[in-house]
Amino acid sequence: MMDNGLRGYVIAGRYTIHDRLEVHDSSTLYRGQDGETRAYVLLKHSGDASAAARQRFERECRRRANHPHMAHRLAWQWVDRPDPRAGGWEVFEWNGGRTLAGWLAEHNNVVEPRRAVEMLLPICRAVADLHVAEGHEGRGGDQYRLIHNYITLDDIGLRHDQQGHLQTFLRDYTTSYAESRYQITSATTWRIEQISGPGQFDDTHRRDAPTDVYALGEALYQLVTGHQPVSIVERRRDLAQVARADAVNPAVSRRLADAIEQAMALNPQQRFASPAVLGTALEEAIRLPARPATGNST
Repeated sequence: MMDNGLRGYVIAGRYTIHDRLEVHDSSTLYRGQDGETRAYVLLKHSGDASAAARQRFERECRRRANHPHMAHRLAWQWVDRPDPRAGGWEVFEWNGGRTLAGWLAEHNNVVEPRRAVEMLLPICRAVADLHVAEGHEGRGGDQYRLIHNYITLDDIGLRHDQQGHLQTFLRDYTTSYAESRYQITSATTWRIEQISGPGQFDDTHRRDAPTDVYALGEALYQLVTGHQPVSIVERRRDLAQVARADAVNPAVSRRLADAIEQAMALNPQQRFASPAVLGTALEEAIRLPARPATGNST
C-alpha cells in the first residue's frame, strides 16, 4: 500500500482515511475505517472539484445500486476547495481486500476457461444493471446512463457467500455518465464523429456502453490467457495486434475466443451492444460444444 497525505482525514463525519490503494485515470481508491463500527471501508475520491463535476457527482450519487454483485455504497460527500480533500468522495463496503488480479497471480496466471467465464458473468450482469439504472434527465430530455468506465481485474473483488463459495463483485461504480442519444461526452468527439462517421474515430476517451464491453473483454482475455493485452491506445496508434485467445491458450474454444474478439473490437459498433448481450454470448460459449473445424484436412 502506498502512503498518502490524506491519512487521518475524515469523510462524511465518520470514515477515516488510512491507506491509498490505487490511482485511476480520474479517481483514487483508499482503505478507510468506520469510526462507529470500526469496520473497514473502501473510499473513492474523484479529485475534479469543478462546479460541473459537482453537479455530475451529486446526480450520480442519488442513484442507488442494489445488485448482489456490487459493493453497497454507504455514504458520499462533496468537499469544496481549498480543502485538500476537495472533490467527490464515495464510501463503499469493504468486503475484504482480495481482488481477481491477486487471485489470478496466486493461480500462476492460469484459469480454466469455463471457470474464468463463470467468474466474469456476475460482473457482466452487475454492469448491465448499472447501465439500465433509473435514468436522469439530461439536456433536451435525453436519458443519461451510468457506466463503470474503469473495469480491470483489480476492480473486481472476491468474497465468500454463505455456502463458502467464492464470488466476484464490483468494488465500486458510478464513475461516469453516458448520454444515450449520441453516446459521446464532448463537443470535440461529436465534431469528429460528424466528419468520420460513427465508430470510425479514436474512441479511447468515449464513455458509453461499448466502453465497458471492451473492458470486460480485456478482463476475460487476461483470465483465459494469463496475459494483459495491449491497450486500445497502442492498437490504434501503433497498429498493435492482439493474438486470439485460442491461439494463446488452446484450451479456449473457438466460440469463446470469437466472443472475446468481438467484445474487444476496435470499432465500438462491432462490439456487443451491451454487457448483458456479452454475458449471453459467454453463457452460450461455455454451454454449447465447440464448433467443428471447417475446410479439408491435409
